[in-house]
Amino acid sequence: MSKCSHLKLLPVQLGELKGLQRLDASYTAVEQLPDSMAHLKNLVHLDLSYCEKLRKLPEQFGNMEGLEKFDAADSAIEQLPDSFSNLLNLYSLNLTGCSQLKRLPEQLGKMQCLEKLSASYSAIEELPDSIGSLPRIKVLDFSKCEKLTCVPNSIRNLKSLKYLYLNSDEDIIKMELIEAVNNMKLKYLSLSCNIRVWLPFILSFSSLRSLILRDECGSPFPTKPFSFFQLFNLEFLYLTNCTSHGSSFPELPLNLRRLQVDNHASLEQLPDLSYLKHLEFMDIMRCCSLQSLHKLPPHVEFLTVEDCTSLQDFPDVSMLSDLKRLNVLRNGSNLKVSLEENHLQGMCGDNVDGQRKVRPLISIVAWRWVAAAAVGAISVGAITVTFSLCL
Repeated sequence: MSKCSHLKLLPVQLGELKGLQRLDASYTAVEQLPDSMAHLKNLVHLDLSYCEKLRKLPEQFGNMEGLEKFDAADSAIEQLPDSFSNLLNLYSLNLTGCSQLKRLPEQLGKMQCLEKLSASYSAIEELPDSIGSLPRIKVLDFSKCEKLTCVPNSIRNLKSLKYLYLNSDEDIIKMELIEAVNNMKLKYLSLSCNIRVWLPFILSFSSLRSLILRDECGSPFPTKPFSFFQLFNLEFLYLTNCTSHGSSFPELPLNLRRLQVDNHASLEQLPDLSYLKHLEFMDIMRCCSLQSLHKLPPHVEFLTVEDCTSLQDFPDVSMLSDLKRLNVLRNGSNLKVSLEENHLQGMCGDNVDGQRKVRPLISIVAWRWVAAAAVGAISVGAITVTFSLCL
C-alpha cells in the first residue's frame, strides 16, 4: 500500500493477520494506527516513512516482539511510547527527519539487538543515559540535530560503535565525551562543529579511517597552518564549509586514499600534495578563491576540479600515469589543461580479452566539454581542443 496517498486509515482488524511479516505504508496519509496492530507478533519489517500526518504510535506498540526493522523517517511522530523499548529484536531504527520528535525512550538501553539508530534532522534535545547499554550498536546518526545539547558520558561504554555522526558546538564539548570517543576506537566520524575548537581533540582519534568535517564557525578566522598528519590510519577525509582556518590548508596523513575539499571559500592555493603516494581519488569543489594547484599526488586515478571560478593555473597532469578520469568543470575562464596524447591514449584504454583497446580521446576525456564557447582548452600534443565548461 506504499504511496497510496489518499489512504488515511488502516483496518481496525489489522492485528488478526497473525502471519504478517512485512507492512509498508510509506508515503500514505495514514493519521492513526489501530491498537490491534500490537498483536502482530510475527511482523519483522514495518515502514511508515513519509507518513506526514502520523503523529503517534499505539501505546502497546512494543508488543510486536518480532519486529526487527522500523522505518519512520520523515513522519510527524511526536514521541515514542514507553513500551517501545520492549522491541528486543529490533536491530534497525530510522527516525531521520522526524522534526517533531524531541526525545528517545528512557529505557532505550533495553534494546540489546539494536545495531543502527538514525535520528538525523530530528528535534531530539538530549540522549538517554541508557544509550550506553546498547552492546551491539554500530551506527549512531544525530547529524543536524540542532537542538541536541547533551551527550551522556555513558557513550564511552559503546564498544561496538564504529560510525558516529554528531552536531556539536562549544557549549556541549566535554573532555569525558572526547575520551569516550577515543576509547571506542571509532573508524568513522562525522562532525558538524567549530573545527577551530575541536581540532586538538580530533587529532587524538588515532583509530579513524574516515573523517568528515563541516565547519560551523561562521566567519573566517586566520590561524597558522594545522595538520592531520598524525592520523596515520586515516584513508578518507572530507572537508566542507571551511571558514575558521582562513586560507590555510592542513598537512595530510600519508596513508590518505581519498580527499574531498568542498566550499573552502578562502583557499587561494593548494599546496604540493605529491607526498601523498596512496591517494587515488581527489575532488576539489566550490573553492571560489582557489587560483592555482601545485604538484598533484602521483598515483591519483580520479581527479575532479569543479566550480573553482578563480582557477587559472592547472598543473601538467601528463605525469599522472595512473589517471583514469579527469573532470574539470565550471572553473576559471582562461584555464588550460595540458596533456600528452600518448598519455591520454593510455588513460582511455580498456583491457578487452587480454588486449588493450584505445578508445577515441574526445568521447572519453572531453565528453563533458562541448565546443560551444571558447572558455577553456585542452592540449593534446600539438593539437588544442576548445571546450566550454558545461554551464
